[in-house]
Amino acid sequence: MEKRTVGTAHDRIDGLERQIIAIQTEMDIQFRDLFNRVKRLEAILIGCSAFIIALLLRLVVMGWWMIDPVSAIALASSAFSALKKGMQIGKDLEGMATDLGRWAGAMSDLDFCDKRNQNPSVFQILGGGVESQAMEIFAAKKKRDSMRAELKDYISVMYGPSHWEELLRIEAEIRVQKRDNEYRRLEMVQTIKEWSAGITLFFMLVGGLVGFIWLMTW
Repeated sequence: MEKRTVGTAHDRIDGLERQIIAIQTEMDIQFRDLFNRVKRLEAILIGCSAFIIALLLRLVVMGWWMIDPVSAIALASSAFSALKKGMQIGKDLEGMATDLGRWAGAMSDLDFCDKRNQNPSVFQILGGGVESQAMEIFAAKKKRDSMRAELKDYISVMYGPSHWEELLRIEAEIRVQKRDNEYRRLEMVQTIKEWSAGITLFFMLVGGLVGFIWLMTW
């Protein structure tokens, strides 16, 4: 057995120092590798969170666009053309009930879009598109007014003013029917979407805050 002396003590200290330096270097490498992994994970989580938030906002905003002004005015234009053609060949209004119903439904949908855009939800505002939707509604209403004036003249001249009043009554009835059924269902679906998105965003923010605190204090 090697005898321990002051001289050999220095050698042992030097050996321990080298071992400590090696261990410290290894720990530094491992810590740097762990830190890089955490940073990559953080970047992935931030990217995924941003994607999910954008997707949720998009889904919520698109909820109301199941009935949009462009589609509504396109349906109105189609019904208007069919009604004009029918009147030109002498068809009575009863024979054009389907086209009258399409016209009245399109008028109701356009009014619904206008009403919803005047009272947008928080998610619709955050998601953007309210201004562009307002411009689409404005253009659609201008076209609607032009078609309505022409249709009124056609019906009043060919069938009498009372038939125009009858068409207005049909529009009012269809508007009530769609409000009590289709629009109410859409509003319920939209409310569920908004609550689901809000709860999801809340837990994401809480999770992100907890993760941030953990990273800062780890």
